[in-house]
Amino acid sequence: MGDFRPIKTKSFIKFLELHNCYRVGSKSGGSHFYWKKPGLTRRITIREADKEIPPLHIKTNLETLGLKFQDLEDYLYKKKKNHK
Repeated sequence: MGDFRPIKTKSFIKFLELHNCYRVGSKSGGSHFYWKKPGLTRRITIREADKEIPPLHIKTNLETLGLKFQDLEDYLYKKKKNHK
């Protein structure tokens, strides 16, 4: 761990939900879906049809949320540990 790499879309969605984000749909029926969180001025954008979220999208979405990659890494590690 330690550097940005693709993350499974389903895992990232669960991470967003854990941080009080909610899905608001897509703009004009497109392939990207928008997520909001109370107190944020920007939306989080992801393409839910893809199996993985690209590293650059992870980075920008975490910045929007005011979180660090370590927060996501900790979540994924805890999730992996609980599944063993």
